[in-house]
Amino acid sequence: MPLVQTFTLNRSADKQNLLVTDTTGAYDAATNPTGYGGINPSASDFTAFSFTFFLPDSSTLLPQSTGTTITAVYPTLPSASGASYTVTSATLLGSTSNFIDGQYKIVSAGTYDIGAGDVAATPVTVYAVFADIVKCCIQRLRANTPLCGDCAECEGKNTKLDRAFSLLYMLFPQVNSIGEIVPSYIEENGLYNLGVDYIKYLQEVCDSENCGQPCPGC
Repeated sequence: MPLVQTFTLNRSADKQNLLVTDTTGAYDAATNPTGYGGINPSASDFTAFSFTFFLPDSSTLLPQSTGTTITAVYPTLPSASGASYTVTSATLLGSTSNFIDGQYKIVSAGTYDIGAGDVAATPVTVYAVFADIVKCCIQRLRANTPLCGDCAECEGKNTKLDRAFSLLYMLFPQVNSIGEIVPSYIEENGLYNLGVDYIKYLQEVCDSENCGQPCPGC
C-alpha cells in the first residue's frame, strides 16, 4: 500500500504553542502497511516538508482563509519515530499572545526522492478544535455556583451549567471503561464546525456570568 501520512495537532498547556506530531509510523507489512520505509518512501527520502497553519478567526472561530507556512518543520518532520515539532505563538501571531479557542487547520506539503527525482507527497489536512480556555471558565463557574436549594435563579444557573458540561464532554477526549483514552465525539466524527458552535455557546455562558474571555486565571 502507498505511504499515508498522519499527524495530530495539539495546543500546549499555556496556550502559547502548537504541537504537530507525526503519527504515520514505520512500515510493517502486517500492522502498518502505509508507514514509512519498506516498499514506501522513508522519512529520510523527503527533500522538503512544511505545514501551513490556518488559525481561527476571532469572530467566527473558523480557520482563516490565509495561512502561514512554516518550512522549519523539516527535517524534524517527517518522522517514522513519532517526532513532534513546536510552533510558538510568537511565530504565528507575532507576539506571545495565547492561541484562542476555535477550529485550527494545518495542511502539509512535501517532496521526496526515491531515485527518480523529487515527487510531490500527497497533502494532508488536519483539523483540531481547542476549547481549553472556555473549559477553564465553565469549571470555575461551576465551582463558584452556590448550593442554594430551590432558589429559582440558582436552579436556572445550574441547568445552564449542566448543559455546558454536557457540551464539554463532547469536545474533549474521555477515558473508557477499561482505562483507554478515546477521541472526543467531535474529533471521532469529524464534526469540527459543530465543535465551534459548542465553543460559541460556552463562551456565551461565560459572558452571561460576567466571567469574560478569557476567564480570569484561565
